[in-house]
Amino acid sequence: MINSYYKYEPSGSMTMGYDTIYRGKLKSDLFTTDKEILSFIGGTYARFGETNDSTACIRIPNSLSKVRICVEYLKKKLQKCKIRDYERIYSCKSYSLF
Repeated sequence: MINSYYKYEPSGSMTMGYDTIYRGKLKSDLFTTDKEILSFIGGTYARFGETNDSTACIRIPNSLSKVRICVEYLKKKLQKCKIRDYERIYSCKSYSLF
């Protein structure tokens, strides 16, 4: 069931056995009701969220599609959302949503 939430495309990379490596992008039309959207945001915050003083932050490593969907939903619900791109480690990108 979880696989149906993603659209898979070849990444352009191969394994040492010459098998194609696929990259999954979270589908943007998964959630339609307020309950589904708020559950997704709540689950994302439960997994990736933190609070510093009076600022809530969601840091999502290595998932541009999840960041894009979170920003879209947060802007719909909060009308105010900032995104900051961190490049701490070459192979790991971290995005923070405020």
